[in-house]
Amino acid sequence: MARRTPYRTLLTVSTVLFVLALARSGRALETLGFDTLVPPGAVTALGVQVWTGPLLRLPAPGLEVTYRLGGQVIGRAQTDINGLALLNVQAPSTPGDYRVEGEVSSPILGTSRTTLLLSVRARAQRVVIVDFERTVANGSFTEILLQPPAQVPPVRGAVAALTDIAQDALVVYLVGHDFVFGPEVRAWLAHWNLPRGVTIFGKEYVFWFSRSAYKAAIYRTIGLQHTIAAGFGEDAGDRDAAQALGLPFFAIGPRAQPGLGVPTFTDWDALRAANAAGTLPGLSWAQALR
Repeated sequence: MARRTPYRTLLTVSTVLFVLALARSGRALETLGFDTLVPPGAVTALGVQVWTGPLLRLPAPGLEVTYRLGGQVIGRAQTDINGLALLNVQAPSTPGDYRVEGEVSSPILGTSRTTLLLSVRARAQRVVIVDFERTVANGSFTEILLQPPAQVPPVRGAVAALTDIAQDALVVYLVGHDFVFGPEVRAWLAHWNLPRGVTIFGKEYVFWFSRSAYKAAIYRTIGLQHTIAAGFGEDAGDRDAAQALGLPFFAIGPRAQPGLGVPTFTDWDALRAANAAGTLPGLSWAQALR
C-alpha cells in the first residue's frame, strides 16, 4: 500500500513554494471577503480568499487571516491550499449588517485588507435578488473586468431604484461569474455608490456549464431561511430561478430577453414609472419602489 502524504505536509510544501515564487515575482497579496446572509444567532463561516496580485491571482496557502468586528479581533484562521480562510462564528442575535474586516500580512508580500458583510436577517425581513450583469451594470462582464468602473455605467435608474429598495429590503447582488473576479465587481459597485448589499459569486468554474442551475440553487438556499420579495434579471435563467419559488420577477435591462412572459423594462426608470402609474400587475410589494 502506498504511503499517503499528510495534508499538513502538502500545505507546508505548497506554502514554501508559493513564498519562493512570489519573492521572485514581486507580487503583493490581494484579498476578497465573502458576504454571508444568516438568521440571528446562526453559526456560519466567514470566508476570506487570499491571492497574489491582480494580474495573476494564484491561491496563497498557509497565511493567517485576522478577523475584526468593530475594531476588535474576533478570531484568526489559516488559508488552506486553495487560499481560503474560514472562521466559524455565531451571528449576533440582533438583526443588522455587520462589517467584518479580514487582514493578512506577510514579511515578503506585505499586508492586504478586505471587508465582508455579515448580514443578519430574521425570516420576516424581505430580500430582493438582483442579477448583476446587464441588470445593474450596463455592460458585459468582460467590459467590467477590463475597463475602469467610470467607463461602465449602471443601467439607467439602477442606483436610485436600488437605493429605494434598500430602505425596505436587503439587496442581494447575484454575480454569475467566478469569485476570482470579485474585486472588480466590488470596485464597480463602490464607484457607482450602489447600496452595500450581499454580493454572491459563483464558485470555481461551474458557472460556465450551468449558470442557470447555479442561480436556481442560490434562490433556493436563500428562500429556505429568508423571505424573498422579488427577483430582477434579464434572461430566462433568472426568471426560472424566481418563478420556481413562486416569486414575482421583473426583466430589466437594455438586453432583457423578449418573450419571457413577465413584466419587461428597458431600464429601472421605466419600472419606477410603471409603479407610479399603478400598472405593475399583482405586486403590492412594488410600493417599495417609491
